[in-house]
Amino acid sequence: MLPQPNQIPGLTITEVDDDESEEIDYTNCYYDEDNEDDYFDYPYEEAINQPSYSIGTIIYNSDLEVAQILRQQNTIVLASKFVLIADIDCGNDIEPSLNQLREYVDKNGGTFKVYKTKHGMRYIQTNCFYQGVNNSAIKTLVALGSDPKYIRLCKEGGQFMARLVPKLSQEKIENYYQKITAGQQTGIAVCHYLEITGNNPLMSAICPVLTAHDDLCQSYFTSLPLS
Repeated sequence: MLPQPNQIPGLTITEVDDDESEEIDYTNCYYDEDNEDDYFDYPYEEAINQPSYSIGTIIYNSDLEVAQILRQQNTIVLASKFVLIADIDCGNDIEPSLNQLREYVDKNGGTFKVYKTKHGMRYIQTNCFYQGVNNSAIKTLVALGSDPKYIRLCKEGGQFMARLVPKLSQEKIENYYQKITAGQQTGIAVCHYLEITGNNPLMSAICPVLTAHDDLCQSYFTSLPLS
């Protein structure tokens, strides 16, 4: 059995808030109801119920499984019970969302690696682990302005998720993933790295997650088109 993160020396855990009596309202987060088929970065409703299987694990210090790479019917995703990932559906008007993130960090602390996606932004918190998608994690996602359908996906699936491959047919997804894992260029990216927001130190256990995410998403090839 793998150890829990609070059993690994030197790891920081956010304060656990699992008061199930408190109902968190995340239905008022911003999203475009008139264009939801095209607007969202992730097929949320489908992903909650579709089968998936692991095609890779991300291990820290030889014994802690920090995240998995999951193959689903129409995509490949990064999934973690510990590393908070926020999905912000703001289109190309990113400044209001970035200001919201900076205000959150000024008030609450934390450090986030920020990416531009085709339909908005993606944040990965890099200074701490969460103990699953508990109330503390959901409050953070809401405060950052995450898409409510994405929050529902995380809550019902019990883990945070990020799409790692472009929106392609199943055959092209396999081809993309094989090229990326072989170190070949694909001519397309899932997200572009923008900045680090916050001053808390990077937690070393998250480094392999960031490496896998950035390599598979081609996030540093900012001249590539997004999909």
